[in-house]
Amino acid sequence: MPRQIRVSTEYSGVYFVKLANQDQSFFIRYKRNGKSIEEKAGRSNQGMNAEKAYQLRTERLSETSAAGKEINSNSDLHSQQDWTFSKIFSEYLRLRSKLKGRANDVYRFKNYLEKEFANITPSSVTQDDIRRFKHNLQNRELKPATIRHVLELLRRLANFAAKNNLCSGLSFKIQMPKVENYKTEELSNAQLQKLMQVLEEESDIQVSNLVRLALYTGMRRGELFNLNWVDIDFYNKTITVKSDKKGDQPTIPLNEMAEKVLVEHAHTENGSKFVFPGRGGKKRTECKRPLLRIRKKAGLPDDFRILQGLRHVYASMLVSSGKVDLETLQSLLTQKSPLMTQRYAYLLDESRTNSENIIADAKNNLSNATEEENYVSETVNAEILAEEVQDTDFPVEDLDTEHSEEESVIDSIRETTFAEPLEKGNPETDIPEEQDLTEFLQVAEQEVGLHKNVFSKSHEAEQEEDYSLEHIEKVTEFDAEEEFIIGEEESIIVKAEEEFIIAEEEFIIAEEEFII
Repeated sequence: MPRQIRVSTEYSGVYFVKLANQDQSFFIRYKRNGKSIEEKAGRSNQGMNAEKAYQLRTERLSETSAAGKEINSNSDLHSQQDWTFSKIFSEYLRLRSKLKGRANDVYRFKNYLEKEFANITPSSVTQDDIRRFKHNLQNRELKPATIRHVLELLRRLANFAAKNNLCSGLSFKIQMPKVENYKTEELSNAQLQKLMQVLEEESDIQVSNLVRLALYTGMRRGELFNLNWVDIDFYNKTITVKSDKKGDQPTIPLNEMAEKVLVEHAHTENGSKFVFPGRGGKKRTECKRPLLRIRKKAGLPDDFRILQGLRHVYASMLVSSGKVDLETLQSLLTQKSPLMTQRYAYLLDESRTNSENIIADAKNNLSNATEEENYVSETVNAEILAEEVQDTDFPVEDLDTEHSEEESVIDSIRETTFAEPLEKGNPETDIPEEQDLTEFLQVAEQEVGLHKNVFSKSHEAEQEEDYSLEHIEKVTEFDAEEEFIIGEEESIIVKAEEEFIIAEEEFIIAEEEFII
């Protein structure tokens, strides 16, 4: 007889089987005392349908609950008392053999939970027990994150037992400690250079390239282990990031340094689909020993986690450059929550402060260049003016000489004029009268004036001739000096203009960086 096909309905626990003549036979399924029971509800030609079958199933469940409650109470109590945390943990591992983090769970149970909770049930645990246990862990100087992981495992086991009807869970909610120990690991330039030198000398080329790619892309440890060659698009310069968690598979840019590492690395592998395969070409799960060796040779701190730490170094370098904002960084690090990216906000603040200082320096340089240019211009003008004044002044000695010669000529004329009457006539009879003497003096003064004009014109002519000769010589010298000064002035102005332009460019660049 051919096997009948069961068809599900919209009602839970109700299905039907198609019969001949378009008839349908309805069935219901439910549990009684832990056993699965299947019961025929009726045929459609007898008036049965999916809704009526569901009502029948509901009645059966009510009868089972009422009848079996008292009967099974003692046996259930005995069964729940058998499910200690030790047995729950064994069942937990059996049903979840491929659980990620299984090794960590085993370590935490053996080292922290087993001594305190192995032989007791979840329902018997009190809040005082949890407080005392938490205090003991703190006395062991465990990190806050470790204490939280241990308490989470305890809560997970209790919830697992309750969900699978093994026993009752905890009667209260465990208050988890708050953990804010996000670690942002950094390396100095000297430490980074030393690490790169050690990577060049590392014998394990695969691990060496793995570390380089972690630095150049900021990819997570698991993402590097999961990386396949098909995830790398050398044409479009992108890497598709895959993690162990289900969800989106974002892409990140393939920069030049990362591309160079991957191109060189492609010639060293043996055809595995994984970029950094483990044994037998399968997916890598660990590389602890070579990383410890590299860390020791590079002289890095003992608590520096190379793969995780270089992810932080990558992010820190981007933010410190001032060219990458936090939103872009979140995309590059493939972080879903911006809260994780906020740990780098202080670096962005430092970058902005540095940009403001650069702008201030550029403004000062621009102001200094302007002042220097003005000073050079004023100095050159002052030098030219001084040269002109020096060339046009007459010597004081010449003026004094001119005045003494003029006086001697006048005295000579007066002596000659007054002496003539005395020489021609009798001194006693030819002495002029007072009126005649006055007229005589006037005439003499006029003659002196004429002689004075003649002498002045003659002396001026001589001075003009001397001045012309001196002027020609000085003009020649002045032209040479002026050409030298002009050349020097042009050189100084050109230098000042160059400094002004450089300062102005620094100001514009700094202002653009600040705006970005």
